Amino acid sequence: MSVADTLTLAVLGVCSEGPTTVSRATDAIRCIGRGEWSPCTGTVCSTVERLIEAGHLVRAPLDGRLRLTDAGRKHFQALLQSEPLSACSPLARVGLSLRLCFLPWVPAPARDRVMGAILDAHARELDGLTEAAAASRDAARGLMRRWLAACAARKRNEMQALSAEAEDAAWTHARAAAAHSTFTRS
Repeated sequence: MSVADTLTLAVLGVCSEGPTTVSRATDAIRCIGRGEWSPCTGTVCSTVERLIEAGHLVRAPLDGRLRLTDAGRKHFQALLQSEPLSACSPLARVGLSLRLCFLPWVPAPARDRVMGAILDAHARELDGLTEAAAASRDAARGLMRRWLAACAARKRNEMQALSAEAEDAAWTHARAAAAHSTFTRS
């Protein structure tokens, strides 16, 4: 996912929660980026203008708030469901964080696939960290090995939390489906 696509996903995602301003969208994007990625207000403004021109957003004439259009909602869904990159770069990590933040907006049938893709991206990163730590067995690289091992441990913890979230979401989905089935039989 490119920088432009990541920023588009962020802006459309923030707007999917309801009408908003460029300032609020910028603040939300910076919060999600957790210091790893923080686009300037001008970059967000130019992305908003591009999205308005493309018909994905409209600006309310009275209060200037941004609203998502049907075309914007479809584009947002497509970006959410696109294949994530490995989580190795800061931008890719932000892209994965955005997908997690906006996962409730993914249609239920695709939600498991998106969560699986997120877990797969984390697993690829963990494999890379583990391999790099094993390859740096040279005594002069002890600090590097310890650093990579610590990164791998953090990644394993993230994956455990994501797996628990995926299991909880699957359980909730199954429970809702059972309730719906019971309701429709009554």
